[in-house]
Amino acid sequence: MRRMLIVLGCVCALAAPAWAGGDVAVFGAYGETVDTNASLGLGARVSLGGERAKFDLTSTWFRQASTTAPPVADEITLTPVELGGRYLFAPGGEFRPYVGAGLSYFLVTTRVGEADDELGFYVNGGFVLGQTRGVRVFGEVIYRSADITADYGPAGKVDLDAGGLGVAVGLSFSF
Repeated sequence: MRRMLIVLGCVCALAAPAWAGGDVAVFGAYGETVDTNASLGLGARVSLGGERAKFDLTSTWFRQASTTAPPVADEITLTPVELGGRYLFAPGGEFRPYVGAGLSYFLVTTRVGEADDELGFYVNGGFVLGQTRGVRVFGEVIYRSADITADYGPAGKVDLDAGGLGVAVGLSFSF
């Protein structure tokens, strides 16, 4: 699966000159999953595309979140790397709402047990404030879905629902 994502990313990067523009964004994030407590994070996004459609490569790092799922209390760090697209409404406007969807690849680390990285999906919606070019402010709501199995050796395996809601607010720099 990793190879497929890498190949897809390379193909999109090679096609990028044919697209009309793009942007780079940095943001603060808040995420809450079903089986862990809420967590703050930081993220970055590279987008390529035109006025209406964007192709996104996003990564968000969340600090360790606690889980109390039986049989062991643990600290889990989730880092979703996402590949997807957005459709932007009101091209050229000061307020541009959008909707999007894509694949999420969760890089998972645990403090006590072991867990494999997992593939999931996301859907998001948000808005961009500002001119089409230059520095802009954006905000979004995102829902991610993935199931993670953590292995705690003799204590057993635990299935964790890593899906949940999140929000992000940040700055976007267009080129």
